[in-house]
Amino acid sequence: MHRRHILLLLGYIFFLWVVSISLNINWYVILRQMQVFEFFVLAIATYRLTRLFVHDQIMEFVRESFYEKRETVDVETGEVMIAYIVPTMGARLLGYELFARESYVVIWAATFVTLAYIIFPVMTLFILIFAIAGLVSLGQTLLEKAGQ
Repeated sequence: MHRRHILLLLGYIFFLWVVSISLNINWYVILRQMQVFEFFVLAIATYRLTRLFVHDQIMEFVRESFYEKRETVDVETGEVMIAYIVPTMGARLLGYELFARESYVVIWAATFVTLAYIIFPVMTLFILIFAIAGLVSLGQTLLEKAGQ
């Protein structure tokens, strides 16, 4: 594991600690009161939100803002080739690291969905919509895999 990955993980833990202290959240009580159905709804909503940021074309502009895109034309065929250049340092590298790896996006998506569910009860409707969309997306992905 690279040093910056460890720093990202420590930053995430610190972020959760600060949020928990500032909002006086008792995670133990919340987890003891959470029903299995609620947990699965949050998990599927997290899956959909992760897929939205990592794979879907609609959020490509967010991913593209963290790396350079260079177009080159092949002289022999005339074909346009696109090269994605990863930043080497700075905020763009941090953003690239957070959005390029699905394992990082899923942690942030789970954090967002869980905190939204706990802190803002009005977000339950949006979380439910994401969960339904995630369930359909998961089913579609499984059917595509089974058809191959």
